[in-house]
Amino acid sequence: MSENFLDVFIIICGVYLVFSAIKMNQTRVISTTLISKGADLDTAFDKEGFIKAMYRKTVVLGAMTAIVGILDIVNTQYLLIPYFNMAMCLAFFIIVMLYAKMNMDAQKKYLWPNS
Repeated sequence: MSENFLDVFIIICGVYLVFSAIKMNQTRVISTTLISKGADLDTAFDKEGFIKAMYRKTVVLGAMTAIVGILDIVNTQYLLIPYFNMAMCLAFFIIVMLYAKMNMDAQKKYLWPNS
C-alpha cells in the first residue's frame, strides 16, 4: 500500500475538489481553492457568473482527478500495463493546464474585469 500513497492522496484531492464545487454552488460563496492566492473577493465584480462558469468544470476536474488515482492503483496492482501511468499523467497534466487557463479566464471575466 505504501507505493499507492500518492494515488490515495490524488483521490482525496479529487474528492475535495468535487465537494468544494458542490458547496460553492449551494452556498453561492466562491471557494478560496479556486481563486488566486491573495485575491480579495470583496471587490469581485460578478461572483454568480464565476460560480456558474466554474461549477461544472471543477466537478469534472475533481472527478477526473479521483479517477486518475483509482486507475493508477488498479494498474499498479492488477493490470500492469506498460507506460500506462506515464500516458495517463501526461493526459492529466494537459487537462489540469487547460482547467487552469479556463479558471484564470473566468477570474478575469467575472471577478476582476478591469485588471
